[in-house]
Amino acid sequence: SAPSDQDDPLNLCPTWERLHTLLEESESTPASVARLMEELAGAPYGVKRGIFPILFLHYYLLHRDEIAVYDDGTYTPGLTYEHLERLVRRPDLFALQRFRVDGQRAALFGEYSKALFGKVRRSLSVLDLARPLSAFMLGLDDYAKKTRRLSPITLRVREAFFLAKSPQKLLFETLPRACDADTGDSTSELGDALIGALRELKNAQATLLDDMRSALCRAFSLPADTAISELRELLRGTCHGLEQYTIDMEGLKGLLHRITNRELADDEWFANILLFLARKSAAKWSDQDRDSAEYRLTEFTTRLLDLQALDLHAKKSSRGVSSREVIFVKAVSSVDGEGDGVICLTDPMDAAITDARSRIEAILAETEDGDCKLALVASLASKFLIGRRDQQRQRRTEHAIRRAI
Repeated sequence: SAPSDQDDPLNLCPTWERLHTLLEESESTPASVARLMEELAGAPYGVKRGIFPILFLHYYLLHRDEIAVYDDGTYTPGLTYEHLERLVRRPDLFALQRFRVDGQRAALFGEYSKALFGKVRRSLSVLDLARPLSAFMLGLDDYAKKTRRLSPITLRVREAFFLAKSPQKLLFETLPRACDADTGDSTSELGDALIGALRELKNAQATLLDDMRSALCRAFSLPADTAISELRELLRGTCHGLEQYTIDMEGLKGLLHRITNRELADDEWFANILLFLARKSAAKWSDQDRDSAEYRLTEFTTRLLDLQALDLHAKKSSRGVSSREVIFVKAVSSVDGEGDGVICLTDPMDAAITDARSRIEAILAETEDGDCKLALVASLASKFLIGRRDQQRQRRTEHAIRRAI
């Protein structure tokens, strides 16, 4: 309890009252602990440096619902043993501020109380509200703290909190402004807006995971609402056996191993795929990580479709004429688009192209520049494959017209 005139054998009442007065004056500007120590060290108080932490802690524990502690300019929701050790060594880094609630602020308290506790609680202090709000915001995962894919109000609420230097300014100025609440006449908008913002922040990670599940479904031309358990089984069937056609352990083969994994639970299976796509846990993603994951998903899906075409022709050839090799060739042009083809290379076919292949190889051997060699092969492949594509489209169009007639 606080010292009183009736029970003050150490004559602490004058010191206690002076400390009380100094903190009452701190409502507009936090009071430096170093300044408080200097003030109480002088006459007529004479508090020794080693005694002040004990006196301060006693006062703080009696008034903790009204006093905010700042460590190097940042509000500290709870005072820990580590804080006290640093305060003794570096009192210049700490400041204290006392808060009282009256007038219009009382109405704001009701709205905050409903948002944070589900009902209006009486006898709340500024710090009764600041502490749970701080715990909630600081407990968010990295993605929720960093993403810009949130509503404007939610972005403003998050920014108001992480830029706030004082619980008082946060609760009575920046948060009402962020929530578009008119603090001059009415505060009724504040509670609903704040609840909505906190709910969106809390669900940001779940929303991200659901969006990425839908993206994975769309990448494989599946309904966007396909559940993870069903998606997993469908992709396992689609990708089974495709790893034999690639040696890219860090890329496509690595993704195939994750897709066909049978050991992990569904949520772990999905998390492992996202980890592969962005090279970090989804809880630590930024918006840039999400963009990168979506890009890599698109890239890998395109390559997987190529492997599926290769696998399909390989299986067909195994039921017919024996082939030496199945080759998938694809050309993508910035001008003419893309064309591709799959060929099952049999021994008779290989013998038939031996002379032509030898002439082309001789031409390539005469070309010393590596880029020129690549340009020659690429231009020939692109011209042939895209021309073949256009011919196939023309035949399909003519066939459709004949059927319509």
